[in-house]
Amino acid sequence: MQSRTVVGLDTGRSAIKVVAYAEGARFSIMYPTLAVPAVELTDPTTAERAKSETEIVDGKAYFTGDTARLQGNLTSSIGLNDDWTDTPEYQALVKSAFTRLHKAGVPNLDSAYVVIGTPSKLYGTRQERLVEKTKLALPKGVEIKALPQPMGAYCDYVLDKSGMPIKDKLIGPSGRTKSYGVIEGGHFSTDFLLMKEGQYIERGADSCSGMSAAAEQLRRVLAKRNLTASLVECEEAFRTKTLFQFGEEIPIANEVLEAQSHVVQEIISKGNSLFADDARSLNGILIAGGSADAIHAITSQTWKHSILMENSRWSVAEGFARYGLGQLIRASISAIQQVAANG
Repeated sequence: MQSRTVVGLDTGRSAIKVVAYAEGARFSIMYPTLAVPAVELTDPTTAERAKSETEIVDGKAYFTGDTARLQGNLTSSIGLNDDWTDTPEYQALVKSAFTRLHKAGVPNLDSAYVVIGTPSKLYGTRQERLVEKTKLALPKGVEIKALPQPMGAYCDYVLDKSGMPIKDKLIGPSGRTKSYGVIEGGHFSTDFLLMKEGQYIERGADSCSGMSAAAEQLRRVLAKRNLTASLVECEEAFRTKTLFQFGEEIPIANEVLEAQSHVVQEIISKGNSLFADDARSLNGILIAGGSADAIHAITSQTWKHSILMENSRWSVAEGFARYGLGQLIRASISAIQQVAANG
């Protein structure tokens, strides 16, 4: 049994997804990627409820998650730029992840192994800074590893819940390691990954627009029907296919499809440019992330070996956690072998 706690942290721009494994148990938490400076709440019940979603960064209090959504009157998500991880709001949201895990009863968080992600195109330039900024929000004993976002989906597919490789997903009949492409459809960016025979391929790592661009388009489409919606409401509509207006739930599935189609076409175009020469030789193209259903509906027409990940919205966080478990197991085996060699 693994004694050290492992945390997979997917800081998506519409929702934070957290998966932790500790003492044989799995924990999962999700909350909106929203943070605003806190204000004094006069209603005692509301104020008490907000306490667990309030974090202090550099001496300043921030509401996070649903409290930020309700109290902050936000009209758009935060973090829709490459530098958002340098902001106090990012630190507040990361701190909130550990606060929520602690409340859920996850043990040994002070010495946890945490795996986080960056957009593929930023991995080479931003991973070290991301680790530094994330460390500021977490206990000093925590160890942090950064991976490209879609690597989480890959690990979710090829590793089991103990972090060990699933042989038939990794090794082909000839004994050669299988190859996969990954498309992870997020809110801010859609990220691509190419793993050929177990090797990370630099030319296959890139990013393009995410569904935040579709949210802007949905606002314009709805305006033609004289319907008003904030970007936050549009983002929610991607999941619900409805819009709440003056006490009425209005179905807008067709409008959502129209708004998403332009972004999905851009994703397909980018995927074609990155995978074109390799697609035929891949064992599968894994589709993950919050917009996986919309992407898979199109990619499956071109690439018959597209695989829609199970629980696609959770795939990155789950894969990060499984990667962390595998790393700890490998470290333990290496330590045992070293002791045996020295003995």
